[in-house]
Amino acid sequence: MPQTIALVNPKGGSGKTTMAIHLAAVAHRDGRHTTLLDTDPQGSALDWSRRTPDGYDGPRVEKLGHGRTLAAAVGQTDAEVVVIDAPARFDDHTGRVLSNADLALVPVRPSGLDLWGAAEFLGVLEDHVGRGLEAAFAASQKDVRSTLSDELDAALSQLDLPLLSGLSLRVSYARSVGNGETVLDGYDSDAAAEVRDLYTEAKKLA
Repeated sequence: MPQTIALVNPKGGSGKTTMAIHLAAVAHRDGRHTTLLDTDPQGSALDWSRRTPDGYDGPRVEKLGHGRTLAAAVGQTDAEVVVIDAPARFDDHTGRVLSNADLALVPVRPSGLDLWGAAEFLGVLEDHVGRGLEAAFAASQKDVRSTLSDELDAALSQLDLPLLSGLSLRVSYARSVGNGETVLDGYDSDAAAEVRDLYTEAKKLA
């Protein structure tokens, strides 16, 4: 079975897809056969793959289509690593994503807005952690000039889960993804270092 990392947050705008694309890309560049599984109806990860240049050195990207279960997509793959980009919503699919993951990463912005009103999701996440799922928060769109906010620290302190270093708010992320690439492709060395650090942290947990 592959090592499966799910990026999940019921709130939109958390930077979930950007993080999923970059984690899949860095795992691929690490020499591990990697599949980025797009389970979001918006299909943003699949759209990214369609913009990649010819011969691009990136992960395989698959869309979870009708008639194909998530369990089958993960269980029947030949990949060593599967990165799941989950939809920005909370429903039955959220539970299926968590059930098929080895590690759930929850991207959160420094304001903590992503966790407001998310008590039901956090309860389901805790339930899966109690059944063996590894989980962590990952800072997303943080200001490179400051530390995480007191609001986010307070929100995270209520849950016994680690907070990973995550990704900063940098133009290079949007620019590279918009071109069908990642910051690993020479856009920003500091951003590339962030991605590699996040991957190292996630790999240890998963």
